[in-house]
Formats: sequence, structure tokens, C-alpha cells
Amino acid sequence: MKHFGEVAFSAGNGGAGCQRLAFLLLGGFTHLAFACAVEPLRLANLASGRTLFTWRTLSCDDRPVKSSSGIRVEVDGGVNLLEKGETLVVVGGLPTLQSEQERVIARLRHEKAHGRQIMALCGGVTVIAEAGLADDMNCAVHWQVAPGFSERFPKAHISLACFEMGKIPTASGGTAAADLMLAMIRERFGDDLCRKVADLMVHHAVRDQTGPQTSSLMYHIPGRNAKLATIIRLMEGSIDAPLAAEELSDAAGVSVRQMERLFRRYLGTSPKRHYQTLRLNRAKDLLVQSNLSITEIAMATGFAAVSHFSKCFRAQFGVSPYGSRTSALA
Repeated sequence: MKHFGEVAFSAGNGGAGCQRLAFLLLGGFTHLAFACAVEPLRLANLASGRTLFTWRTLSCDDRPVKSSSGIRVEVDGGVNLLEKGETLVVVGGLPTLQSEQERVIARLRHEKAHGRQIMALCGGVTVIAEAGLADDMNCAVHWQVAPGFSERFPKAHISLACFEMGKIPTASGGTAAADLMLAMIRERFGDDLCRKVADLMVHHAVRDQTGPQTSSLMYHIPGRNAKLATIIRLMEGSIDAPLAAEELSDAAGVSVRQMERLFRRYLGTSPKRHYQTLRLNRAKDLLVQSNLSITEIAMATGFAAVSHFSKCFRAQFGVSPYGSRTSALA
């Protein structure tokens, strides 16, 4: 079944210039990313009065697919029914079943080798990386999985932008999928149609390719102190080799005592405590997202001794690093 939107369109492939997409839904896919990708296409058809896009849904085995929210989605066919000229859009979310992932990886390699255009949304980015298609490519990766992604796929270039329009366009997840599709609409049909579609979506702030995935922590701080922002950025960029208090304060042009006052005023904590929380949060992500040993994770987050790392981790999260990894994978 091909989907066209809410106006009368001609049957068939949609006419010359129509872009045809096939959304491959993987088990546990993020429903938000899928919906945000499809709606701009429907609204582009509606706003233009023409069939600019058609789309279908596919699964690995022609069976319905359950999303991460538990909603079961019927599909139009199996991935083996891909048609010539369709763009394959891989939509993922939670880790896919090993058997499903192996089939998808083999299919992706085959399709790419035969010149098919591929896109990836949310967890679909991880699947194309598993297939070896993300090497030497900028990949928009969800900020929450970025640390583990970089460890698993060192040849891929991680981007924390909303989306990337590279040889395989990628969207980090959630509403970033809408921004990717709006960018595609703008590129193919111009800015006027892009704005009309965004207005119909009540999507006022259309992010470009350089737009960040999240609002900076500084956005939520009254006054948005520039010196504090400098220090926080330095902390976030040196998780594996923590900087001394004097190095942080010097970079921001303040004294150590002034830096401590800034953290107390705006964040209600000390610089040392905030820095350690950043490092421990990164460690928690790596425990789930990577196969690194606990010793390697301790080193990657700036702890010289595993015993000290484990003590700090338990104090922060109420569980040991090993217990955190075990419960996450259960």
C-alpha cells in the first residue's frame, strides 16, 4: 500500500519527480522518530497539491512490528519486496534482536553495494554502523548513546547535531527526524514549501544541520553566565583527563574562589562535585552501551584506580558498576 496524504492524487508511482521511500521498521523502533519523519512528507503533498512523496512500511519478515512504546504497527511487506528507486529509511530504537540485526546488516550491505539510497533514524544509525556503512562518515547520533557509539565504531565520525545530510542522511532521533525531512523538502522543493510544512506542523523553529540536539545546560541558568559556560564546556570535553581547578578557572578568567561561587549560585553544587557527576554519568552510559571492561571505563572517565571509581559510582547511583551493567542487560 502506498500512502499519499489527504488530497486526491493520481495512482501509481506518483509521477515524475516523486520521491518514493520505504521505511524499514526494526523491533523496538522509536515511534516518535517514525511519525516525525512521515508527517512532513504527508503535509508536503497536502500543501503542494501534488504527489511529491510516497511511502511504504516494511519489516524484516513481513510481520507487524512492535515499537518501543508497545504499539504494534502493521506493515506493507517485507524488506525483500523493496522496489527499484525506493529510498530505504532504517528506523530503529531499542537494541534489535541479534537474528533480526544480522538479516538487516546483510540486506543493507547488499542494497548499498547496488546503489540504493539509504537513510537512518534514531537507532537505525547504529545498525548502519554495524553494517560498516558509517565509516569515515558524519553520523547524527543521539546524545545519550554517543559515548558507547564512539567506542564501538571508532571509524565513524560522531555528530551531536540534530541531523546530518551526508552520503547516508541520519537523524539522531525524536523530532530531529522532522528536521531532516524538512531539510530534504527544502533541498528538493525550496524554502517556501518547507516553511508551509513547518507551519502546518506548528513547528516554528526549523533547525538546520548545525542545530544541537538539546538545549544547553546554560539555557536553563538565569543570566546564562558566559564564564560558567566556558568552564562547563571544558569539563564536558575532558572527561577522560580531568583538568585541575586552577586550569578551569584560568581558562574562564576567574579565580578558583570565584568559580566556586558561580557553581554554588547557578547550580547549587561545587565545581568538583559537578565534574565528578559528569564523569560518573558518562561511565554509566559506557557500562550499558559498550563492551569495555570496568577497568577500561574507569580509565576512560578519569579515575586512576578501579576501587576509587567503584566507591564513587556506588555513592552516586546506589549500585556497583558491575551491578549497574548486569541490571541494564537483564
